[in-house]
Parts: sequence; structure tokens; C-alpha cells
Amino acid sequence: MAYASHQDMIDRFGEQELIQLTDREGDAEAIVTSVLDRALTDADSIIDAHLQSAGYPLPMSSQIALLTSIAVDLARPRLYDENPTEAVLMREKNAMALLARIADGKLKLGLPPAQTPTSSDEAVMESAGSVWARGRSQGFI
Repeated sequence: MAYASHQDMIDRFGEQELIQLTDREGDAEAIVTSVLDRALTDADSIIDAHLQSAGYPLPMSSQIALLTSIAVDLARPRLYDENPTEAVLMREKNAMALLARIADGKLKLGLPPAQTPTSSDEAVMESAGSVWARGRSQGFI
């Protein structure tokens, strides 16, 4: 599940900025979707890693506004070829701090964590004990 969409990015940062940031050739008149998709996918991967370590089931079953906000703030600096602004880097840093708090369990998303399986398909070896153990009286001498 994608945590943020193209429209989420446009709503927060404006279409003109995204056109400039996604234009690698210098001649785009619209947002280059492949560049924006890559940045959003990278942000999703970072979020998934933190959620998984916190025990949340993936993929998420519902859209959570906090994760959308984190996703756009993680995706935006990845659109810069080099030298993102200080404000962009600060938003990324704050997003990573929120994810760290989620992963540590200090910030809850309001969803139940993944259930620990009660049974597994693991093989278990059990022994009835040694047949030839010393000290066992079998009636043999």
C-alpha cells in the first residue's frame, strides 16, 4: 500500500515545485511520474521497515494521515539531484524521528500490532528418553 499519492505531494508542495524537481532533462512541462514514483516507493520502503520492526501487519489495511505526512516528507528530499534546502532536510529529519518513535513503541498508530501466531509449522523433536540408560533396572544383569 502506498502511504502517499502524487496528489498528496501536489497538495503539500505544489505542482510547479514537483515539475522542477522531477525534470531531469530540463524540458518537462508536467511532473515526471517515474521520478516521483521512485521517491514515493523509497519513502514507502523506509516506513515499512520501521512499521515491521514495531510489529504492525503489512501491508497496512487503512490509510493513516500521519504516515502520509511522513511519506511526503521522506519522498521530497529524494527528488533533489543535490543540495536539498535546509527546510526539506529538517522535515525529513522530523519524519525519521517519528518513525523511530513508532518503531520503539513510544508512538502508537491506533492499530493493533501483528498477532503472534499461536501455532507454527515448525518440526519439533521429542524423545521418550534413552533406552540404554545406566541405572535403569530392566531385570537384566
